[in-house]
Amino acid sequence: MMKRKRNQITASGIVACTCLLAACTAQIEIETVDAVEHLVIYGTVTNELKRQRIDITRSAPYFSDTAPGGVSGAEVRVTASTGEVYLFSEELQSPGVYLSDAAFAGFSGESYQLDVAVDWNNDGTPDCFTASERMPLPLLGERIDLKWSRMKDYVDVLAWCELPREQENYICLKVRINNRMVTDSLDQYTFFDESYINSKTLEGVEIYSLSQKDENLTLAAGDELTLIALSLTKEFYDFSLNGKKEVRPSPPIMVGPPANMPTNLMRTAGAVVPLAGYFSACATDSVSVSVTEEFINK
Repeated sequence: MMKRKRNQITASGIVACTCLLAACTAQIEIETVDAVEHLVIYGTVTNELKRQRIDITRSAPYFSDTAPGGVSGAEVRVTASTGEVYLFSEELQSPGVYLSDAAFAGFSGESYQLDVAVDWNNDGTPDCFTASERMPLPLLGERIDLKWSRMKDYVDVLAWCELPREQENYICLKVRINNRMVTDSLDQYTFFDESYINSKTLEGVEIYSLSQKDENLTLAAGDELTLIALSLTKEFYDFSLNGKKEVRPSPPIMVGPPANMPTNLMRTAGAVVPLAGYFSACATDSVSVSVTEEFINK
């Protein structure tokens, strides 16, 4: 009798578990609401002599598979603290991309102010926005060298350089192989501040690694590898790190990316417009090394 009762209990338990499992597969439809469309302004003035660039776009819905649309018809200018005014014009083949009419280079220690006027809501009245930053001093690169990792699956980049002693230093690293940028998006950039190395002087410090299993990063004899270091303000450094978290959140998995990205853009006239983006002034320096046959065959 006792054995039969246990069988009955077991059978009942199986039925109950089956019902619970079935209940877990019920479909639940969640309606999501896209955020309000934002005006996105992003651009950088550097110490490189070139046509500087400002991008003006509309934000895209989170689940959209199309690129954000460019905003045309804006008036864009950058004013240096020394008084020079640089006008920008929209590229005919690239809506929302504005290049300076003439090439110019920024200078460390000077401030640069961006002013944008655009009729965002098509009411016939320009909506005006501004932002400014002071360009920091550049990192002074002396040389770089290459070293194989122990398993020979990575090439480590070692750097010898000086960080400016007059400021706190916040650095973004990019890599170019020959004429090809192999780090061409925010989630591929490397960021660090001087507290990471606890020194103003780097002597053979490993600051970058290239996976040789990645075809995009594989080195061959005759290649020229260039390490590009951008010196950022603390504010733009924080903005960039938050942006990187948005693109590629870090563990723990239950901690999401920041809900509101910081911005230095401000409205000066016109309608109240949701704003996103950043205007920065960055100083760059670069150092190159040639990849030899001897190194490849080590």
